[in-house]
Amino acid sequence: MTISDLTHSKVDPVSPKINWARVDEADNFAETVKLYRQGKYDEDSFRRFRLQHGAYGTRMTSDYAMVRVKLPAGEIYPKQFEKLSKLSEQYSIGSA
Repeated sequence: MTISDLTHSKVDPVSPKINWARVDEADNFAETVKLYRQGKYDEDSFRRFRLQHGAYGTRMTSDYAMVRVKLPAGEIYPKQFEKLSKLSEQYSIGSA
């Protein structure tokens, strides 16, 4: 392997690779939140579930949460980063 092999990757750096297992994980999270809001999921079970998936409550109030984003190997594409930024601005309470 040469330096040029490292700098001229054949992988398109702009297009994210879709890992369908992660899409299923996100769908499962959304469905569990929906069930919890409908009262079909008890609070203790939901707390364990959301903590395992990176959604942490705050001590300020139960209305707010901190969400950690999974970035396998620290890899994030520009379009993903832009979307994350927009979501952060949209849902932030401006306390950070």
